[in-house]
Amino acid sequence: MKRSTTFVGVACIGLSFATVFGASGSALAARKAVQAHQAVQKKQAITLTMMWWGDPSRAERIHRVIHVFEHEHPEIHIVGQFTPFSAYFDKLNTQLATQTAPDIFSLGSNINDYANKGVLLNLNPYVGKVLDVSGVPKNLLTYNTFNGHLYGVPSGVNAYAIIANKNVFQKAGIPLPKDNWTWNDFEKICVTIHKKLGNSYYGAYNDAGTGDAFGVFLAQRGHVLYDAKTKKVGFTLKDAEDWFTFWSRLQKEGAVLPPDLQSSNPNNAGTSLVESGKVAMQFAPANQIGSFQGYTKDRLVLLPVPVGPKGHGTSLGESQILVGYAKTQHPKEVAEFMNFWVNDANAIQIMGTNIGVPVTAKMRAVLKKQATASDLQLYNYCDQVAKYPSPSTPVYNIPGLNEWANDLSDISGKVAYGQLTPVQAAQQLLADAQQVVASNQ
Repeated sequence: MKRSTTFVGVACIGLSFATVFGASGSALAARKAVQAHQAVQKKQAITLTMMWWGDPSRAERIHRVIHVFEHEHPEIHIVGQFTPFSAYFDKLNTQLATQTAPDIFSLGSNINDYANKGVLLNLNPYVGKVLDVSGVPKNLLTYNTFNGHLYGVPSGVNAYAIIANKNVFQKAGIPLPKDNWTWNDFEKICVTIHKKLGNSYYGAYNDAGTGDAFGVFLAQRGHVLYDAKTKKVGFTLKDAEDWFTFWSRLQKEGAVLPPDLQSSNPNNAGTSLVESGKVAMQFAPANQIGSFQGYTKDRLVLLPVPVGPKGHGTSLGESQILVGYAKTQHPKEVAEFMNFWVNDANAIQIMGTNIGVPVTAKMRAVLKKQATASDLQLYNYCDQVAKYPSPSTPVYNIPGLNEWANDLSDISGKVAYGQLTPVQAAQQLLADAQQVVASNQ
């Protein structure tokens, strides 16, 4: 019994020593962890705020980008927040009015409005130092430059295109058009497809009511929808008349989709008759090719927009623009994050094409390595468009854009149903555009 007691006592003493030394080791490790955390907190003396519009999926990607940036820049902490597009600009304008705007935020083709208000950070002092824009196309730098000051960098880019069903072309025995095809070629192809394949097939959707397509048409004539310098409508009565006349003629030839079928089959991914092979072509942003391809086994391809009198009229355009707040306390760090967004391969791989195609050819090459067939088409198309001469006049949103876009859609519909002639439609469109601009200055 005594031996047993002695054994137990020794065992307890051994356990006590193990407990004491184990606890000391844990405490030491805990203290080191706290010290390391405090060191990081001391380094993270700078906090930036960032706001963008989008859905939870986009937010998840951007938060991952922020996390990687913070890992590489432990002295900087970024608080991100997203808002649905419908409420975004109301919230931003309130913040700007109360001088509580985020350090970094997103804009679109309305950047000129905010640059003119003096609320954006001038990035010139940081270009070539912490902000490398050498890979950004010159036309995009010009677009974001006002009075010699660079105010934004693209979050991503896109380009306008035609999505075409290659199977329909093959069925009609028509080769796909080349890069320099014209509007006359477009018309001939649409007519030929309708005649060869029968009355239930059409060459294209009627895109007379598509604002982006009209914008490209104007750029090919050296005009714009809205001239930001003069703050006036930038197109003429003849521009509008020629536009409506062209589509009206195609409709009379049976070459484009009739209005009743177009109304019941919108030209969106999942409902477009290009996917089913009943329509050969439609105008669309190039980055939609993957969504459309997902709804059909036919081969869809990207075609350049037909060439006009003064060239293609298309160029790489920003899907969104990253800007800084003029009153930020940390302008250098804002520029550092912009540089990371544009030029870091990890950031590019996280974002993918969620806010458009990467702005530089070098970063597009990063995504090409793991691209699907549709994505590869998109990247190659953007590389192609990047080589086109840029329109002489930057294209900014017309004030009251949504109101004007609804006017264009309504007027084009009345032409399609024979309620307005192209001449009448042109007169109404120009008058409506002038009124929208005047009421939204």
